[in-house]
This record gives sequence, structure tokens and C-alpha cells, in this order.
Amino acid sequence: QRQMCIRDRSNTARYSPPERLVGEREDWTSDVYSLALIAAEVATGLPVYDGSREEILADARAGAAAERL
Repeated sequence: QRQMCIRDRSNTARYSPPERLVGEREDWTSDVYSLALIAAEVATGLPVYDGSREEILADARAGAAAERL
């Protein structure tokens, strides 16, 4: 019997660039930003941003990632 894979999008905001969270146009730098967030999490074992979509967006705008890293 074949199992269906259901994607859980509940944590994708933590890897999204700020422009995606506010609905602005993205370019290749958006992908680099997302990849950097994933690389930082792999290196440290902790997510750079955590919380709700609104909290993540506020942290990104405030530069909170620099404080955590």
C-alpha cells in the first residue's frame, strides 16, 4: 500500500526570506538567504529564527539573527 507524504509547512517561515513573508518580489538573493539560515541551523543545532510567522518577521526586521549568531 502506498503512503501519502503530506508536507508540513508550519516551520517554513523560519527559512523564508523577509520579502516572501510580506509578499514582495524575490530574486536569487532570497534563495541565498534561505540557504544561509539552513546552514546556520545545521552548524549550531539551533534555528536562527523561532516562533510564529509574525515573530519571525519582526525578528528579521530588527536584525535579531545577528545577535543570536
